[in-house]
Amino acid sequence: EYILRPSGYVPLVATDSEEGLRLALEEQPDLVIVDQKMPKLSGLDILRALREHQSDIPAILITAYGSEAVIVEALRLGARDYITKPFDVDELLNAVDKTLREYRQEQARARAIEELEERVRDLSTLYGVSQEKVLNLVVETAVHITRAEEGYLLLVDEQSNELHLRAAQNMGDRYARDFKLQVDDTIAGRVVRTGEPVMFNWLEAEQRFKVKTGYLVKSLLNVPLKVRDRVIGVLGVDNQVAERTFTRNDLLLLTTLAKHAAIAIENARLFAMTNEALSRRMRELSAMQTVARDLNATLDADRIASLVLLQALQMTEAQTGMIGVLSEGFLTWTSRGYLTEALNDEELAPQWDKGIVGRVTRTGLPALITDVRSDPEVYWGPQQTRSQLAVPIRREDKVIGVIDLESTEVGAFGEDDLRFMIGLADHAAVALENARLFGAVVEEQWKTKLILRSIADGVYTVDRDLRILTLNPSAERITGWRETEVRGKLCEQVFRDANPEGGSHQASLIGQVLRTGQPITSRPDAPALYGRDGRQVFVSSSVAPLRNRENQVVGGVVAFRDVSVERE
Repeated sequence: EYILRPSGYVPLVATDSEEGLRLALEEQPDLVIVDQKMPKLSGLDILRALREHQSDIPAILITAYGSEAVIVEALRLGARDYITKPFDVDELLNAVDKTLREYRQEQARARAIEELEERVRDLSTLYGVSQEKVLNLVVETAVHITRAEEGYLLLVDEQSNELHLRAAQNMGDRYARDFKLQVDDTIAGRVVRTGEPVMFNWLEAEQRFKVKTGYLVKSLLNVPLKVRDRVIGVLGVDNQVAERTFTRNDLLLLTTLAKHAAIAIENARLFAMTNEALSRRMRELSAMQTVARDLNATLDADRIASLVLLQALQMTEAQTGMIGVLSEGFLTWTSRGYLTEALNDEELAPQWDKGIVGRVTRTGLPALITDVRSDPEVYWGPQQTRSQLAVPIRREDKVIGVIDLESTEVGAFGEDDLRFMIGLADHAAVALENARLFGAVVEEQWKTKLILRSIADGVYTVDRDLRILTLNPSAERITGWRETEVRGKLCEQVFRDANPEGGSHQASLIGQVLRTGQPITSRPDAPALYGRDGRQVFVSSSVAPLRNRENQVVGGVVAFRDVSVERE
């Protein structure tokens, strides 16, 4: 009471140790000063009791000279300081001031750390948002926890070896999104080069340094943003007007923030890359579905080439392109853009077996050329072409075509473009093969139809249910039925026996062939048939199985001729 009250403190005085413990727990003072030797409870007993009640009230122990063991135990129990008797007024006041100042600093540090942890939790929940939002939140947090006037965040551009200002707070008109700093000769650049933080305080007017073009600061704190030991940027705060200095605690807080911020920034970057890759993949799948649908709707080779080339140009950065297709020894080109003019120029006309196109057709491997002027196999092409992407169209092990895309920009095509074009070439190969097969089938069908029309014997086919599929002209002439009238009808309904028992000798023969899979010929005494007009016709028939590609019997083919004259 005598020492503390005149110095501005408000003491709570207890007459014994038990009352002092009760006052401490109930009133929660800023500081407890306790003597080791007191009635009832000792000073160490008081410290133990405070600890048991999980109280963090700072305490100073007063003990006698030579009580080293007591002092050690007191410090172990949480005492912040001790005073040995006898002591003077200044000694006690200095101990009180030091203890309270350190305690308040610890509390401020704890609050700052708690705020930082809360902000870090906010950063950890930002997965999936834009990188710009993450950067702005990081700078805002840096200014808040360090109580700085300004804050900024710069990211490294590895290609230009420059630091680009990506976010800032309280910098007013000085903040420009296109602001850049060199890594070689700047303070922030030193942080990038060394991976170590930089802190400056209390600079006189003539000592102030340029942190960014156009203005000076009094104090500054820069820390690196690291991802797997690689510095990706710099997080900085500064004071341009205020005299406040940055402390080691500020450095610790900003460094801790930078560790979490670097992870959040990298996550945002990876998310943006993943999202872009996913968007591109969705566009590619949509394009593939479109081209597959369109290709399935046509069997014209020229139409197929035009559709494929259109999709290739829409999905890449190409300014021009062409497709060459080799069929039956003939080569046809389809083009769009400035290559069309080159195709009509004898000197620039593409060669199937030369240049980059020739390499692709010769090896069957795609070619991705970043700069054609550095490629030794450049054989032809317009002068404006700088990059080229060519992929083969393959049928089994044979190259039947090539897709060639070109651009006036160096490095216009990437691995994603290459992957897409390989898939597109596969679709083109299937479509072109289908068109070839369809042409072959149509030609074969026409030949078969001509043969069937030219022979004198009647021929018809049935499926496994004995329903008529086809009827040739000779069969129409012999029976009087038209193919359009009997297609889909049962054989026994058309080829009926002309006898009282009815039935169908033809249907019996076909049934036997379907069961055995072996050809058969009708008996010489086979009954006559009723024609469409009711007249009787004697026929001699041969039935053979109709097989598919898997050699399965799927129907029958019947050849017959009119033997009425011979029977007579």
